[in-house]
Amino acid sequence: IGTDGAAAIANVLMSNTTLKELDLSHNSITAEGIVALGKTLTRNKALRELDVSINPFGDAAYTALAEGLRHNVTLRMLSLANTCGQKEGRMAIALAIRDSPRLELPTVVGVSFEAFARQLGLPSEGTSWSSERVIRELSVLWRDKLLAFAMGLHKRLGGGV
Repeated sequence: IGTDGAAAIANVLMSNTTLKELDLSHNSITAEGIVALGKTLTRNKALRELDVSINPFGDAAYTALAEGLRHNVTLRMLSLANTCGQKEGRMAIALAIRDSPRLELPTVVGVSFEAFARQLGLPSEGTSWSSERVIRELSVLWRDKLLAFAMGLHKRLGGGV
């Protein structure tokens, strides 16, 4: 389907309320098409699985997907296997997951988060965890921060957490 096809699908997904899974793997989608899909993630409330693996896009597209993830609450699986994202793009995805308390994305295929464990605020042993465990631990950190905030214990509220 290529980049133009991905952009057209992204446009349709803006108002989608029924499609739950979308496999766009191995479709020659470049950064431009992935950027359009990233924008879609900010508004789409139905999509639960997105597979964009085996497509020739890199860090700019990862960053656009990360921005979409910051606003998405429904996606549960994202596959980025065999794409061209480097450290900057992978870090953008990791930070989006860390900074988005409403996002529950338990499965990200093709991105290794262990290398970023310390940068994400996890303990040093996090570098030996699986990506799934890193994601789980980030969720726990967010829940703890939200609970502390709700109880008035967060440092911004004068508490010690």
